[in-house]
Amino acid sequence: MTQPYTRDELEHIVCQTAQMIAPAPPDSVKLSDRLVGDLGFHSLAMVELAYALEDVFSLEEIGSGIVTSIERIGDIVPLVSVALENGRAKMPSSHALAELAEDYGFVWKAKVS
Repeated sequence: MTQPYTRDELEHIVCQTAQMIAPAPPDSVKLSDRLVGDLGFHSLAMVELAYALEDVFSLEEIGSGIVTSIERIGDIVPLVSVALENGRAKMPSSHALAELAEDYGFVWKAKVS
């Protein structure tokens, strides 16, 4: 059974994870932000983002072909959404998000409605 979640929650977690890993993070990120052009991602940072997403959502391994096809933060959302719907991922607890953020020295921002 899939854990219930909203699209807004998923998008927020993806954006925060990308911001946490980004080499040149702005104060906030948007789904339309380009990983390379706007957030300063390079190949190593892209791999780190893939590992962080795997950790956050308990995803199976994200292949290098998928990683290199991601251009914008918004490209990540459907990948995770499909995995959630197929039972190959799960939404993280707030405790898990806080632990991951602490590992990166990042302050996880609550979703503002």
